[in-house]
Amino acid sequence: MDSNSTIVEHGSAEGGDLVLFDRVELGVEFRFAGAGIDPSQSFRTKLASNGIYRANARDLSKGCVTLRLPMENADGVEVGKATAELYLAVRPDGVLIVTRRSSVRFNLLLPLREGFAVPDNLVSSDRKRNLVGPTEAVPDVACEHQLEFARQVVSKLCAAIASGLPPCAVLLGSEMWLRAAEVCHDMACEDPIAITHAATRSPVAGTSIAEHDFYRTRLYQNRLPVAHWLPKENGEAYKIYPKASQLLRVELSCGSRDDIASVIGRGSVECTDDGIEEIFVEFYNSAGALCCVALDHVRVLAQGVYSAADLALKLQPLLLVAGRQSLAEGYRPNEVAAAEAKRVYDEIIRSGVASAKGLRKGMKVRQVLDQLCGQDGPLSTGNPQGIYVLKPEYGRAGLLLDVGEDFGF
Repeated sequence: MDSNSTIVEHGSAEGGDLVLFDRVELGVEFRFAGAGIDPSQSFRTKLASNGIYRANARDLSKGCVTLRLPMENADGVEVGKATAELYLAVRPDGVLIVTRRSSVRFNLLLPLREGFAVPDNLVSSDRKRNLVGPTEAVPDVACEHQLEFARQVVSKLCAAIASGLPPCAVLLGSEMWLRAAEVCHDMACEDPIAITHAATRSPVAGTSIAEHDFYRTRLYQNRLPVAHWLPKENGEAYKIYPKASQLLRVELSCGSRDDIASVIGRGSVECTDDGIEEIFVEFYNSAGALCCVALDHVRVLAQGVYSAADLALKLQPLLLVAGRQSLAEGYRPNEVAAAEAKRVYDEIIRSGVASAKGLRKGMKVRQVLDQLCGQDGPLSTGNPQGIYVLKPEYGRAGLLLDVGEDFGF
């Protein structure tokens, strides 16, 4: 990447990693003087005559104007599109406002397919085209291509709005902000389904919940798994899932402005080339660094360093408490401690995540859990206080164990 670029390449255990934008949604606001007292219908009519708007019942019921903006390259070939929803209001002083409810959304992976000659038959498991193959094989300049496409979207949106207004309308001001955005890295691997299952058992530090669900596909008879690492409150969320047969996607998603604010704050910029570059680069650099932390975590998961037997041996101290066996220091667990140890063990094996929030720090089970978080232990507790999770080295090992198997439960 050019040394003068404002977009950084994120560091990781594997060297500099590239991440790419996927879905983006911008919030926008424009203010015009001299546009007329009731411009809504004339605005629609003029846009329709320009060929960029088609009246429909959905728009009329929502009170908005939906514009579908095809994006073309220098040769006139369509390489993507953007969809804008505009809501109009008129202030008592006659100023026309394209209100803050308005937005424009677009995908930034689709335009890369044409520029990097991605084969037409490369599609995702659910037949979508928002992928370009393993990210590590994509040239760094792809980020600059995505930024240029975003600039063109903003420019085309401004031109479309202006084309629906009378020549006497004067732009008083504009604002733009990120409403939602995703960055991702597609990792080549032989068994993305197994790694996805493992990811539900070993969330990255800073997330408090690991969940999984499934999505239906046309290429597979069964539904494919999706792992979610979720924050305790508003903030970035992670999604890990098989994007294609030998491709695993690691994705950081901010689905609302509150989520965006947790990464870069709530700032807004003017609807200009400089404005889109400012928020684009700021989010890319901050969110991209977070995405690469998750990517490193997933890489360790994929290596599957430890076996199921290794994990069972490491968890033996919990089983001793669960079986009410006397420990080396002469302590013999009571029924409460035994029940809690069995519960925690079961949670670790079933989900990779165990809660000790109801256990006092002095309780034996809590002490054992803390010991298992040592350098050679299988657990970590860098997540919210009282939550213990499998280290990524053990994420795949847990999949091979059945709760209570060979331990007499």
